[in-house]
Amino acid sequence: MIHRSKFLSTLFLLTAFLAVQHQTKAADLVVVPAGPVGTYGTITAAINAAANGDRILVTPQPASTAYVEDLFINKNIQILSNQDAAKFILEGSISITPTANREVSIISMSMQSGRIYSSTTTNYFGNPTVINIFDCEFNGLSSTNYFNIDLLHPDILLTVAGCQLNTGHIQFSAGKIIGNDAQWIVCEGTSDISETVKIIGNKTTYIEIDNPSNEAQVINNYIITTEKTFSNGSSNDYGLALFNIYSSSPTLIQNNSFYVDDYGGEGIRINNTITTGTINIINNIFDSGDSYTEGIRNSSSASIFCNYNYFDLDLYNDYPGITNIGVYSINSANEFVPTTGQPYSGSLAINGADPAVQYYDIDLTVGDAGCYGGSFTHDNFFPLSSGSSKVFFVDAPRGVFQGFNLDVKADGYDK
Repeated sequence: MIHRSKFLSTLFLLTAFLAVQHQTKAADLVVVPAGPVGTYGTITAAINAAANGDRILVTPQPASTAYVEDLFINKNIQILSNQDAAKFILEGSISITPTANREVSIISMSMQSGRIYSSTTTNYFGNPTVINIFDCEFNGLSSTNYFNIDLLHPDILLTVAGCQLNTGHIQFSAGKIIGNDAQWIVCEGTSDISETVKIIGNKTTYIEIDNPSNEAQVINNYIITTEKTFSNGSSNDYGLALFNIYSSSPTLIQNNSFYVDDYGGEGIRINNTITTGTINIINNIFDSGDSYTEGIRNSSSASIFCNYNYFDLDLYNDYPGITNIGVYSINSANEFVPTTGQPYSGSLAINGADPAVQYYDIDLTVGDAGCYGGSFTHDNFFPLSSGSSKVFFVDAPRGVFQGFNLDVKADGYDK
């Protein structure tokens, strides 16, 4: 027997609960200057009106007109273009306040000046602030702000994917930098987040690892070494510089192409500030575009294992402390295309990677050395493209054995 009063009370509570659920459902807030009722004229107005979990859909303005405003974000929100294959233009900076369980995504934006930065560098020792920057373009780097993406913070987990930094750089402590065209990529400081740093499939002039807190993987990047000057006045001409590394598991440098295009430049510099740890250097190509260049220079005390790497004969290599060197000298200069890093037909690097199955190319043949070899071939990431949705990274086992689970993880976005 159903008691009517109890049934009505339960139905009322359920109806009220569903009403509250409907009211708190994430909303889409549309930004259109001088738009119809219900839209917002500025991105700032939409941010102020947004609740946690909302999306702010920004309409690109005609004639490449920019939204001229600085944005201050202290909510869990997404800011994205509301047109496929089109970016909204922002002339200003974006400040993000980190706190536990915050997530901010910025998709399909063209920043004409300014930077994305954290409002504080102070630890809060909680769950990470997750910041995603996808399919964005950065121009107009100022002389005082060297980093367009300046998110060096111990509790920020950063993912940058498919971005074009025409004059700009990325600075962070933990996260993934996947398939970008960026000037510099700098991972430094310490992190409270137990995640492997992945720098994969980028085109850049400089990568720096100065982080003792996180395992690091530098894979399938095309690195063109040039001389560069930093904000403190110092300069170097390294392609990949290691100043501090995680000591509890190896640092992996795999399937990169280094074009050392500066007098006296170095493909990889392993600094004497590293006193412990292991570094594996495998399946890379080093090519020279100038005189007195070096492939690898090591002055550290780390255990370094170097195999299946290919060196232009013009490169001088300084190998103290490096063991198991499988050096395959290339017989002529410019063995790969300098603009792309792709080996010329007939290069010894083709099918010249470690023949183990985990290094196979995606056509299941023996892998190539350099950035077009292996599963993370540069073809996966370039040329850069915009769109309404994209899977930009798939992490899966490189060998599948009977009786074991197949664990596949993918990262992407959907506009």
